[in-house]
Amino acid sequence: MGRRNILKASILLLIICSCCSGLVLFIEGSFLPLKVCRPISYPDGSRIVMSEGERVASTTSASINSVLSFYDYELTEKSLRLLGYNLGEWQKNVDNETTSYSCYGGDINLLTTETGCIYIRASGEDTLIEAVRYRSEGGHVPCLAR
Repeated sequence: MGRRNILKASILLLIICSCCSGLVLFIEGSFLPLKVCRPISYPDGSRIVMSEGERVASTTSASINSVLSFYDYELTEKSLRLLGYNLGEWQKNVDNETTSYSCYGGDINLLTTETGCIYIRASGEDTLIEAVRYRSEGGHVPCLAR
């Protein structure tokens, strides 16, 4: 009988630990799927892996117009809604020599928000692309003009 009680207690403890871990991950939010405000890389369109507040820069020999066309299609023509809740939508802003894209969106836990910023400008013969991501609880962190 003692072995059976130890097994039941172990299973119960494992279930409780699993539920608590899942709850912590859900509330914390950074590991949840559907991160539409995470910046994407040019030209493959994959999500850039970066820490919160980290700035990632790259240059390409492609013309600025082809880079802007890529981001116009990939970012501003796609938005994601889940059960009527807008998870983030990219906006384009042209300011002097820099074109920026910004996205402010909530996670599916409805507690944390992410801000994605992409800045594109000509740099001599090349095109410079900078990306940054912010995370907060409640409101969003605005993208600053570059």
